[in-house]
Amino acid sequence: HPNLSAYTPAESFDKGKKLYDENRYQQAIPWLLHAAEGKYQPAYRKLADSYNNAQQFQKAHSWYKRCIKDLTPGSNDYWFACMILGGMYKSGRGCEKNYDTSLYYLRLFHQNTTPINKTTANEMIAEVVALKNKANSQHRQSASSSSSRSQSTSRSSHSPYTPVANTMPNDVNRYICYKNRSGG
Repeated sequence: HPNLSAYTPAESFDKGKKLYDENRYQQAIPWLLHAAEGKYQPAYRKLADSYNNAQQFQKAHSWYKRCIKDLTPGSNDYWFACMILGGMYKSGRGCEKNYDTSLYYLRLFHQNTTPINKTTANEMIAEVVALKNKANSQHRQSASSSSSRSQSTSRSSHSPYTPVANTMPNDVNRYICYKNRSGG
């Protein structure tokens, strides 16, 4: 492709955005990268989205994090990057799966998004909290069952699966209250 240094970051962005809009993500990447490396902030998210759509998830992850670092909280690109990073950490796509980090970014999404997206943010947070609780519960059950197997049979009447009262985290309580208030 042409010598990108002959183009300003804004010109590179325009060319990259046109390719992006035509779903030609791989071809858009060099143009958008040139614009983003030239500190042209509108290119940051388009570059991250291009990498994401081209299934280059680690590079997408890196540029979404750059959006969080460099863009204004409350801007569309900022809160969108928060939402995507929350999903990436939830699934482990482009990064190590980490529910706590997912919740961190989803809470930033909730805090900075437009009012119309608050319900979506709450639903995403509740989903990750449920996954985290399930993973923690499975871990506790696994640890309990392996320790109970190594103990004498006189304690076998004690079930390692006894539920702990009121283990629902505050996030889910708030989500349920929010859904009940909003009629959803």
